[in-house]
Amino acid sequence: MAEPPRRRSPDLSSATASQPSTSADAPAASLCAKIYESVYLLRRPSKVDEGFTLLGGGAPQNPWDLRRNLRSLFQSGSKSQLEVLDGLRAWAVLWVISVHCCQFIGIEYGTDDKGVFTWRAGEARKLLWSYFPMQLPLAGDMGVDVFFVLSGFLIYKMLTQELDRNGYIHYGKFFLRRWLRIFPAYAFALMLNKAPLMPPCRRWGWTNLLFINNMVGPQVGDPFTSCMGHTWSIALEMQFYIFSPPLVALMTGGAAGIAECRVGGLAGWPSRLTVVLPMSLVALSLLIRATLVFATADADGMWVPPTPDIIYDKLYTRCSPYLFGMLAAAAHQSEAPFVPRGCSDSFASTAAGALALALCFLGSGNAFVQRQPPAFNLLLVLFSRAALGACTSLLLVQMLRGKCTVLARVLSSAVWTPFARLSYSAYLLQFNVVMPLGHSLFGLRGVDSETVAFCWYLVYFVVAVLGSFGVALVSYLVVEKPLINLRPFG
Repeated sequence: MAEPPRRRSPDLSSATASQPSTSADAPAASLCAKIYESVYLLRRPSKVDEGFTLLGGGAPQNPWDLRRNLRSLFQSGSKSQLEVLDGLRAWAVLWVISVHCCQFIGIEYGTDDKGVFTWRAGEARKLLWSYFPMQLPLAGDMGVDVFFVLSGFLIYKMLTQELDRNGYIHYGKFFLRRWLRIFPAYAFALMLNKAPLMPPCRRWGWTNLLFINNMVGPQVGDPFTSCMGHTWSIALEMQFYIFSPPLVALMTGGAAGIAECRVGGLAGWPSRLTVVLPMSLVALSLLIRATLVFATADADGMWVPPTPDIIYDKLYTRCSPYLFGMLAAAAHQSEAPFVPRGCSDSFASTAAGALALALCFLGSGNAFVQRQPPAFNLLLVLFSRAALGACTSLLLVQMLRGKCTVLARVLSSAVWTPFARLSYSAYLLQFNVVMPLGHSLFGLRGVDSETVAFCWYLVYFVVAVLGSFGVALVSYLVVEKPLINLRPFG
């Protein structure tokens, strides 16, 4: 949705122009004008949904207004706000919670002869993980890739709107906006998890604060070795934001002065680089991924690296879905063709939907249960995440263009809106619910049936979702939404 025009600051140029000045005074006057304008804009924003909202007479609203913030949970906005993204975001966070429930169900805890705490997977969990319907939640780590598609889509849209409005991207303001959006709820989650008192966080918490915990320390570990290990994806998001402004400038042709493409397969795109640049980066990412896999893994290990984090949480191996999201946004804004040449819209949508559904059950190749041959698992390890990103992006563009109406209608339902609004806090705080529940109530001792174990899993999942979103609601009302209201600019 295009932003409303910003409140204009007083025009200082006429005031300064009427004053006699030397050549030395002119730069100083210009600098003072810029400083005054920046301070004025920071203190007097005009956006009514993300900055200090002004009542009649200019009085700011209370950012902690409970009734207003509760209402925001159910406000899906206008059609231009792309409601299908809310549905995708809600499904993605539910899918991620489902895989974490898989990790903590059926664990038998105890102590050894020396009184040291121990745990092991019980027989019920082994039965459960081999049950075919469980392959969908077991592949839930790919829900993060759906998040990356949505993030790439929205960031490209945001930055191109700024380019259209101002002719440039203010890098500092963009990154500050994203930091103010990400950090407050993140800091609240760290404090709620008593991070300063936990040995892993005392050692590695500084990497979380710098958003490099996917590169330094035990990135993807259990709670006994890593500091909120699941927040590697938050670090990766912030790293995406660092490179997004120059990438968008190049994709739109602004830096290279490349005219709109009018011929060949790229007709309708803003620039050749709009397609060539992200696809080249996707190819480079896949090449790096393949190099690391072949250098560290083999068929005996199902082509899964002995240390999976070398391909699991790194910018250079997980950027493909984000890049496909940016490409989808470019296609949506320019009405450029997003379906491969020679394919009809219906065929492309059906094929993308079928492949995405298959990947939801097959997983990423490093899932907990692997039944496929090593060669097939190699394909999943190398290409499943990029393929899911491409399929999700294609379906998203088709839905926004009025195609895939049934899927669009389901994802646009108002049911998903509160889940989408709470998704970030729910992602951060899910382990505050999932782990204690699994530890105390869902050990599944004595369960010897796949069906019974699966029923217990469904109960666990539902309770975990309710608890996670309940805790997320507190975070949203106390920290996340008030700080969004307080942001000095959008």
